[in-house]
Amino acid sequence: MKIVVSLLALWLSAPLWGAGIAQPDIQFQYISLADARQFSCVHHKSEIGLYEWDVECGVDGKAHTYFVHLVLNFYPKTIHGENAYELLYWVTDMTDPHHPKNDSSTIWIHNGHEQNFMKVLEASQGIEDDLAYLKLTLKLKAPIAVRGHSMP
Repeated sequence: MKIVVSLLALWLSAPLWGAGIAQPDIQFQYISLADARQFSCVHHKSEIGLYEWDVECGVDGKAHTYFVHLVLNFYPKTIHGENAYELLYWVTDMTDPHHPKNDSSTIWIHNGHEQNFMKVLEASQGIEDDLAYLKLTLKLKAPIAVRGHSMP
């Protein structure tokens, strides 16, 4: 029963930034853990899926390509506080298309006050056997909460 309620709550949740994340509000950086060098990346909305982005990073003259699934859900009421964000940040390394590598994170942020809305979210996903990471910077605008929906 708990699983059914959780699935229903997910279905009723509002993915306020899922498909609506604008390209200028997102930045990706490739950061090498061996020497802490940072490389800028370019990205554009993928032709596949609603929440997917194609990301390319030039690292020492070589193109590193990634397929990123990015969703940020907002829940106006949870059992842990007034509201919560759920970030799905899943990265598929497509640099070698014959051997794609997957790395993923799902992060929950529970706030204690109704007015707690994030302005900037930064998250990093380990890639290339954790020898580097793909840093995400996401500029946010205050969500329009869908009243009456909740998530545990």
